[in-house]
Amino acid sequence: MKMKAISLAVVSVGLVVATAAYATPAASGAVTVSSVDAEADMVGTGTGQVFVTFGNNPFSTSCSSNGATWMLGGNADSVKAMQSIALAAKLAGKQVQVIFNNVYSGTTACNGGGTSGYPVARGISILP
Repeated sequence: MKMKAISLAVVSVGLVVATAAYATPAASGAVTVSSVDAEADMVGTGTGQVFVTFGNNPFSTSCSSNGATWMLGGNADSVKAMQSIALAAKLAGKQVQVIFNNVYSGTTACNGGGTSGYPVARGISILP
């Protein structure tokens, strides 16, 4: 019971933190989390990259790596919160909703800039 309350609190915080700096986000339908993968900091930013693979693609995007694997975006705290939410959903067998900005300028939509790279999630919330 206590774990559920903590998870829901993290969901709310993660969603607000992750989407606060971006205008007009879109929310996906319900998707499952298949895996969560973290990569080491290879560019000296102090933060590695976190990728989430979903059971099916939350959105059809113009990113060159358009598929079910998405990179988590935002500042380090937002990425950590979204990673925790994705792991909690995976372990609990819950579906999630993905927040995405479908704007193709810089890294707003794709991690490689413009339409290259992976789609970048700006928020994740666990669905009831």
